[in-house]
Amino acid sequence: MDVNDQAVIDLFERSGVDRIIHGHTHRPGVHRYRVGENTVERMVLGDWFDHGSVIEVGNGSIELVKMPRP
Repeated sequence: MDVNDQAVIDLFERSGVDRIIHGHTHRPGVHRYRVGENTVERMVLGDWFDHGSVIEVGNGSIELVKMPRP
């Protein structure tokens, strides 16, 4: 199961942010949407069943990094 794309777009429009980071659904990764003239990102952390993930921030970038299961 995943979030409803229209609900995500509505949230971006209401909040004015360009990135949302949240815990796992079942589609870990970076999902991009077009909102008005902007491209925005929804970053979804892994579920730790097959693998997990962390958000790595540094040197002006932000990345979703896949991690092995412990």
